Amino acid sequence: MATRHKKRKPLKALFEFIRLQLAGNILFFGTLGGVFVADTILQIHSMIGLVVGSALAHVVFFIVNRKWVFNTDETGQHTLPEVIRFIAFMTFNFFLNILLVELGRLLFIQVAPAYAEFEYYAGVLMASAFFVVWSFIGLKFWVFAPAPVKRHARTTRHHALTYEKKRRRTA
Repeated sequence: MATRHKKRKPLKALFEFIRLQLAGNILFFGTLGGVFVADTILQIHSMIGLVVGSALAHVVFFIVNRKWVFNTDETGQHTLPEVIRFIAFMTFNFFLNILLVELGRLLFIQVAPAYAEFEYYAGVLMASAFFVVWSFIGLKFWVFAPAPVKRHARTTRHHALTYEKKRRRTA
């Protein structure tokens, strides 16, 4: 039975990775949509659209991760420290995304100056490629990592099956 459990773990991680990639589209399209709305509809600076679109997408992404990707709602593993880790990780990612988009934008202008009007779109695409792997590692192994099992020194995993009979001493 132990081998069956070991085989499931990589398969479970693979399915979580696939679900995270699907859910990650929320961040991708939210950020890209924010840039598009700011640039074409509102005709304001694209960075404002990037920030607002990304912030809204992060809220939706949090809910989807809790309910579907790592499915920790059903196991009751959601604790305040887990929520705080999620907020900290995604806040870090938020600022890292802005930095990566700016770096990608500058790189794109150097490589293809004739297409400078698409610089923010290129920056978002480059940053999203990085976050495919980075987000899975951070969410799986830090934010939604199962809490370590705490066992009392006298308790074993089979404590309900253990029966000890006390012997009486005869003098």
